[in-house]
Amino acid sequence: MGVQVPVREPVPPQPSGEPEEAPPHGHSGWGRVLLALLPPLAAAGLQLLFWDRFQPFIWFLFYPAVFLSSWIGGLRGAVPATLLAAFLAVYCFVPPRFTVSKESGRHHDSVAVFVLMGGLFGLFHQRLARARREAVEALRATRRAHRELEGLYAKAQEMDELKTRFFSNVSHELRTPLTLILGPLEQRL
Repeated sequence: MGVQVPVREPVPPQPSGEPEEAPPHGHSGWGRVLLALLPPLAAAGLQLLFWDRFQPFIWFLFYPAVFLSSWIGGLRGAVPATLLAAFLAVYCFVPPRFTVSKESGRHHDSVAVFVLMGGLFGLFHQRLARARREAVEALRATRRAHRELEGLYAKAQEMDELKTRFFSNVSHELRTPLTLILGPLEQRL
């Protein structure tokens, strides 16, 4: 049993000539998840390069990296990126450096807060993407309803024009015989 990659349905063309919307953010498969792993790797590389300047601040570049990762991959990208960033931060910057076993456990609280924040970033971006999709769908529905109302308004105007012509014709048809009847009657009276 292998990993199933979700297949994206083609977007039907818009009847109004509106441009097609891009697929919803964070829904293009595992590519975004893998892309979301790049910011923590870049943050670790930059922090290693400039560790002399950042030295007391272990999480300095990792928080923005995880925020960016959650923007790229949503919750599905934020969780692995956060775990990777936490591992890299502890492995590379918590003394003794470049080892998995650490002398004290005092960094556990900061790692827990960091992982929690990474999850919250991912949840935030997931909800933001859902709200964006719902707003786009609501806008499409509003535009469809507007087009329907325009069509109904045009039909109502056409019906009003037909009604006006009908009553004009009926009025003319009634006046003509009445004139023919009343004319000779007035002459005889």
